[in-house]
Amino acid sequence: SLFVAGIVGFPLHAAAWILTAAAAAGLASTIAGLRARAAPGATRSLAQWIHPLAVLPVVLLILLAVIGQGGYETMAWDEWLNWVGWSRQMVVADALYHPEMWIGGLGEMPGWPLAMALPGFVGGRFAAENAWAVAISLHVGLLATLFDFSRETIQRNLAQGASTARAGAWIFLLGALGAELTW
Repeated sequence: SLFVAGIVGFPLHAAAWILTAAAAAGLASTIAGLRARAAPGATRSLAQWIHPLAVLPVVLLILLAVIGQGGYETMAWDEWLNWVGWSRQMVVADALYHPEMWIGGLGEMPGWPLAMALPGFVGGRFAAENAWAVAISLHVGLLATLFDFSRETIQRNLAQGASTARAGAWIFLLGALGAELTW
């Protein structure tokens, strides 16, 4: 939607706010739907509420509080610098491309830089740390989807109960994270 807004000349800051409002409405609708589906008076165990979409951001925030944010030094040959530079310029210019942008004409699609610029469009200023938050959020969403898929697969194909399927999905997810972290 940001890409289409940029192509038609709609201000990207306004498009980002519309997108954020639509996402908030979708989240509110999802929460309302989950509440409506819950049986009145039914109690749920804590295990049913432990999901990567809730757990991983909390773990990440705890790690950031304990270890610290760290730093990342961009180098001239680093692709991250190109994305960050273009994202920053998009936020400042409120456009996909402006003749004075030094990086927007490299022939790349602006999808990833647009995603990284989203917090800047909403917040009014660009910060590279917020661009990292986009990548982390997308990663957490992907891991949550992988968790749901593996839980359903274990429960249906292996004829396991819900608790066993959740435990198996967590083992699979943590194994996948471990493989990713070890490169």
